[in-house]
Amino acid sequence: VGDSREETKVPIRLKTTIPMAYPQGTRNQCLYLCLASALDYMGLMVEALKLAARATTTDSLTGNDQIKLLTKHMMEIAPSIGVGVVFNSSQKRKKKKLTMHDLLHRPSIYPTLVIPLGRDGSVSHAVCVVDDLIFDSTQPWALKCVEESLSWVCNCGEKGFVDISLAVRFE
Repeated sequence: VGDSREETKVPIRLKTTIPMAYPQGTRNQCLYLCLASALDYMGLMVEALKLAARATTTDSLTGNDQIKLLTKHMMEIAPSIGVGVVFNSSQKRKKKKLTMHDLLHRPSIYPTLVIPLGRDGSVSHAVCVVDDLIFDSTQPWALKCVEESLSWVCNCGEKGFVDISLAVRFE
């Protein structure tokens, strides 16, 4: 998890006017920076800054280890919403399921970290969804939370988005 994008031009119909506070540039730090941008949008600017500052400490970790550390950091930085509820994890006996329909048609005021599954099997990027916005740290602006945006985020060409591999909602 953490890939930066080679292609940077998102279709204009998917863009919003909400700026990304913490773009990742060429760094592979999407997990932390998309969530930091979402926190900034929510008015939690100090918490966002603290979370973004910790992004560099996770570069060498595996995806699962990054997620575990991120949930720990959220409890320290933003305890009011720091409890992460994990969805679609294969490591849980009783899996909580977050469907694409839930994500697109039941907006939440709480930040939901999403690792999308591309039709090509890729799970190399993370975005954060709040309200009806997708915070993709590879972009200068938040995206509209629609299926086409998720397919574009997957960065797997025309194959697009097929499901949510893993999600963590902080509430």
